[in-house]
Amino acid sequence: MAIDFQKLKRTPTSRYLKQIERVRHIKGYVKSIEDTVEKTINNLSKGANRLAIYGEPQSGKTEMMIALSARLFDEGNKCIIILVNDSVDVLSQNYDRFLESGIVPTPKNLGDLEQTMDLLKSKELLIITKKNQSNLRNLLEYLKKTNNKGRILIDDEADYATPNAKINLDLDKKTGEKDPKTVINKLVQSILDLNGAESSIYIGVTATPQRLDLNNTFNNQREFWVFFDTHPNYHGHDIFFPDIQDGQYKVPFHLEVLPDQGDNDSYLINALLRFMINVAHLNCSLPDTFANGQSNYCMLIHTSGVKEDHKHDHDLVVDTFEKLIQEKEKPGKYFEKLESLTEQMYPDKVLQIMQYIYEKCEGYAVKVVNSERDRDLEKITSVTVPKRPFTIAIGGNIVSRGVTFDNLLTMFFTRSPKHKIQTDTYVQRARMFGARGAYLDHFELHIPESLYQDWHTAFYYHRMGMGTLPSGEPIWYEDARTNAVSGSSKDKANISQDKGEVSFAIFHITEQIKKLTSESLVGFNSLEQLLKLLPYGYIPNPIIRTIESMKPNGDASVVVHKTKSLLNYKSLTPEDKTEIKRGKRGLFYGEDAKDFPKALHHFQIFFNEKDDARMIYKFVEKGRGIKIIRWDGRK
Repeated sequence: MAIDFQKLKRTPTSRYLKQIERVRHIKGYVKSIEDTVEKTINNLSKGANRLAIYGEPQSGKTEMMIALSARLFDEGNKCIIILVNDSVDVLSQNYDRFLESGIVPTPKNLGDLEQTMDLLKSKELLIITKKNQSNLRNLLEYLKKTNNKGRILIDDEADYATPNAKINLDLDKKTGEKDPKTVINKLVQSILDLNGAESSIYIGVTATPQRLDLNNTFNNQREFWVFFDTHPNYHGHDIFFPDIQDGQYKVPFHLEVLPDQGDNDSYLINALLRFMINVAHLNCSLPDTFANGQSNYCMLIHTSGVKEDHKHDHDLVVDTFEKLIQEKEKPGKYFEKLESLTEQMYPDKVLQIMQYIYEKCEGYAVKVVNSERDRDLEKITSVTVPKRPFTIAIGGNIVSRGVTFDNLLTMFFTRSPKHKIQTDTYVQRARMFGARGAYLDHFELHIPESLYQDWHTAFYYHRMGMGTLPSGEPIWYEDARTNAVSGSSKDKANISQDKGEVSFAIFHITEQIKKLTSESLVGFNSLEQLLKLLPYGYIPNPIIRTIESMKPNGDASVVVHKTKSLLNYKSLTPEDKTEIKRGKRGLFYGEDAKDFPKALHHFQIFFNEKDDARMIYKFVEKGRGIKIIRWDGRK
């Protein structure tokens, strides 16, 4: 009997809802994804075509991009291009996740397109490719032939390679090009400009949007940027870089502080042995069958960006495992060291742990990521989704960005910068962030103390900057040691810097506020009391949470200085008084600041004759010389 094809119709079930239910089934939570997708679609409906989605490192952005792509297809878009970091490993990891999601249409890489160019009749196209010259040129040529209009580019790790690092050059001395652009930036722009720039949409996805902002990449529309919130099981900066209390870092994991010269082989061996002990502790009480929950774990070693150093680390780790295997016949110094460490770490389970390691020490895997090894022999998933109890990943720049490590139990990080650090780079290197709750109390970070302090500062400045993004006019922080982004990426003709003041929105001041702040107030509770009288959400929550967590001098760390009228400020212009500002010199008065020598966080309200008011926040800490940097489009 012939089939009646009129009855075979596409089911009305949305592809987006299918993806949401898939994630709900796997993860148990979808709210952050749903909120981000809905906000993005809403902004696109308002005419946005150059925007960014920003969130914390390793917070599940790939699943969000899959759901967003499905929703965009449901909305009638025909061509979506996913750009990923220039790494075979990262491409493979992202491509596999899109493929495994079951999204329709099936994702294709450039190899797929080349093989099917003359055959492909699909009306919808989902392309995933790397951000390198060769791939982008090939993609550009393909798009010219297919004449796909209405393209949407979703740029994963958008702050990497895409911004124009030649933004400050009027002339490229090598090429003679006027107003030059870096190659990747130019190629992405060319893809966007095909068939008219107005017909394309660019969505940058990143954990460090400061580079996009200060570079003004593709004239990005900051007012349409979307925040991708973390999921309930996420562990991030508040866990790994909390407030310093009584001169100590109160962390819920094991922080092994190394001397500044922490790249000595003995420190790495010690971290490796402790990793093995923790794996054994987590597994030794479980049945030795796959079905009953034996888990494989990963240790990430990040000591250098130099491949020769990676080889040294690789050989040292392999040699340690092999000597342990040899010592099974005749115990020696490595098993003795293991026993000594186990007695310190888990004195009640020494025999069980030693037995586990004795039986399992041959179950190890060591892989150097972004090396010159033959990639066909072993995919990166052998370490990102560990297949052996003791899995070791070693690498540099690639493992610092875009790669997610499941069951990451130990991180050995000794890659100290020689000069200044960049906030965006160090935020991206936080590979330990993610859903670590099942074993957080067993997690270990081995790191030199000065490097941890630098990292701590970078995240403090990052949190403060991220808190200003919802305003559409973000600001970023720098000091003598820390840059927000690379200097070459800052559009220097269009950015301004000042000495650490943050101006919040204008509001109408009441007599109740004037009375409360007629004298200076000390302590975080006083600030909270004042905030109850100000418009809801006046100071962004990330800034409030950061201030609350950074009070090294207790209540004395926070002061609300007495409110000032601008009526008698002769140095201010009428416009300054209307806008409640004072150019590059700043407005903060704080004449009684000397009476609060332990204060780091200074607040002060200023108001004009119309009772329009503005609160100013200034962070002051000796030795830091904090500056605020922002893009203001002066050019």
